[in-house]
Amino acid sequence: MVDSRTLPRLWLASLFLHLSACNQLGLGSEEQPSDGPTPAASPAASAEVPTNADADDGRPASAAEPTAPTEAEPTAAAPGSSAASGDGTPSATAGAAAPASASPPRLVRVLAGKKPRLHPLADGTLLLSIGPQIYVVESGKPLVEDPALRAGLPYPLSERDGVPSQWLWDLDVTGRWPDAVFASIWLAAPPNTEAVARPSFRRRDGRFSPLSLGGRTHRFYYVDGRPYVDGSILSLRRFQPLPPPGVQMGECHEDDPPKVRKCDARFAEVERIATTSKPLVVTRGLPKGPDLEALLGVPPPPLAEFDALGSGHVFAATQERRARMLVVTPRDATLHDLPGASKWLRIRAIRALAPNLVFVAGNSDDPFMESKPRLYRYDGRTWTELPAPPCPEYAELWSFERLVGGDHVALCVMPLEEDDGFSEEPKPLWWQAPGQDWVALDIEASTLALHGPYIWATNVEGAYTNEPMGPELHATSRDELDRLVLREGPEPLALFDRW
Repeated sequence: MVDSRTLPRLWLASLFLHLSACNQLGLGSEEQPSDGPTPAASPAASAEVPTNADADDGRPASAAEPTAPTEAEPTAAAPGSSAASGDGTPSATAGAAAPASASPPRLVRVLAGKKPRLHPLADGTLLLSIGPQIYVVESGKPLVEDPALRAGLPYPLSERDGVPSQWLWDLDVTGRWPDAVFASIWLAAPPNTEAVARPSFRRRDGRFSPLSLGGRTHRFYYVDGRPYVDGSILSLRRFQPLPPPGVQMGECHEDDPPKVRKCDARFAEVERIATTSKPLVVTRGLPKGPDLEALLGVPPPPLAEFDALGSGHVFAATQERRARMLVVTPRDATLHDLPGASKWLRIRAIRALAPNLVFVAGNSDDPFMESKPRLYRYDGRTWTELPAPPCPEYAELWSFERLVGGDHVALCVMPLEEDDGFSEEPKPLWWQAPGQDWVALDIEASTLALHGPYIWATNVEGAYTNEPMGPELHATSRDELDRLVLREGPEPLALFDRW
C-alpha cells in the first residue's frame, strides 16, 4: 500500500520511466468515451467532454497550400489574428512586428513567488500560475491576484489534521482564454509530470469543472492547444494507464510476480489503445483534425511535441529514440530525418511561424551521457542545422522562441532536476541577435514564453519580463494558497487513494 504523504522520490522516478513507455498521444474524448467516473475525480465530477467535430475522417476544406518558400522572412500577423494563413504570415503568438534588438534585453521581476509557471495559449494570451492561482498578463498593467480564477480547482491530495500535504503541485493550462481553457493537475517537478494520473478540468461560467476523460483502463488529458483551421484549437492527448483491479500502482514495481504480470498486461492494453487512436484532436471549433494515418498511408509514430498554423499545417516530433519530424499539409504528410543527429535525438520545442519558417530545438547523444543541444530551421523544403546555445554540461536545450524582429531566446535545463532545487548547475537563459553569437542573459530560468514581442521567464523566485507591467506583485505563498483551496474548493482529490 502506498502512502501518498510519504511516497519517496525514487518511486516517482521509477514510475515515470515505466509509464513513459505507455504515455502515447491520441484523439479527443469523443472517440474514447468515459465508462465511469475517473479515479481522480471528486464524487461530484461529471463526465463532461469538449464540444468538437473531430470524429470525421475528412480534411479541412478551408485550408490552402502555401506558396513556394522564399528567402524573405514572413511578415507579422495582426495581434489577435488566428495564426498563419499559409502565405508566409506567422501566427498571432509571434507578436507584433518589432526591430531586432541592438543589445541583450533586460528582464525585471514582476511577480515574486515560489516557482511560477508560464502558459501561452492558442489565442496569444499568456497566463502564469503558482499552484492553483492563475494570473492573466495584460500589457501595461500590473499582475493581479484574483481568487476567482482558481474557483473550482480542488487540492489534489487529502490533508492531515487540516494541514495540506507537503507536495509541490502545479497546473498545466492550455486552450483559449477565457472560454476554452483546460487545466490538468500534476505533481513533482518537470519533466517528471507523467508520474501520477492527472485530473482534468474545463473552465466554464467563470469556474473550473472536473472532466471525466478516459475509461476503465486509462485516463487522458489535453496538452499544447495550438491555433488551427478557422480559429479552432488543435491539441495532443496524452494517455495514462490505470492499475488493474486490486493492485496499487506502486505494487506494479514491487517483487510480486502475479501483480507485476497484471500491470504489464494493463500497460500493454493501454498502449494498444493509444497507438490505434488518432494523435491530434480539435478541442474547440468545427474543422476536423488531420487524419495522419490516411495522409501517411501507415499508422503514425507516437508524437512528443507539435505546433500548428491556421493554414492547416502541423509540425510534430515523434517519440522515437531518434526523433523525426512529421510535416503535415492540408493534402499530405511526410516524415523527415533531421541532419547531424546521433542515434538518440529528443525534440523539446517546436515553433512554427509560417509554413516556410519553423524552428525545432532538442538534444542528441545518449540520454544518460553528455547531451548536445541541437537547433534546426525548416524553410518549407529542407531542414538546416543552426548554431545552438552552449548549454552547460549535462543540461539540455529545453525551450526556444523567436521574436518577429529575428532575435532568438533559448533555455537550457537539467532534465531530471529542472526547477527542483537539487541541482547546482546553472540554467541560463540565452539570447541571440540576428547573425550574432549566443549571449547568456543575467538570469537563470525554468520556463520561457513570449507575449507579443516581449520575453517572459520564470525561476524559483518569480516571473521576469522586459514587457512594461507596472509594480511588482508579491504572490500569496504556496502554503497559504493550499490552505485557501482546502477551505474554498471542492472535496480534496486523493489521487493515490482513488487509483
